[in-house]
Amino acid sequence: LSLTMPATDVLAVSGAHSEAVLEVFTPAGTCVMNTILGEGSSAVSVARLVPGVYVASVRDATGASTLRFIKR
Repeated sequence: LSLTMPATDVLAVSGAHSEAVLEVFTPAGTCVMNTILGEGSSAVSVARLVPGVYVASVRDATGASTLRFIKR
């Protein structure tokens, strides 16, 4: 699983399996986004997020991955 960094308006997620769930959290643990990803790679709009550091969690049938990313 990989994410584009830093993200501006779009966060590109690659390596996710179909029906993967992407959740984005603030450093304080508040969920600010929740969406379902497609197979392979997906582009997710993060334009409404304020600039800062976030934690992205991707869960699918094979497990879960957690990565930090910067929104500019």
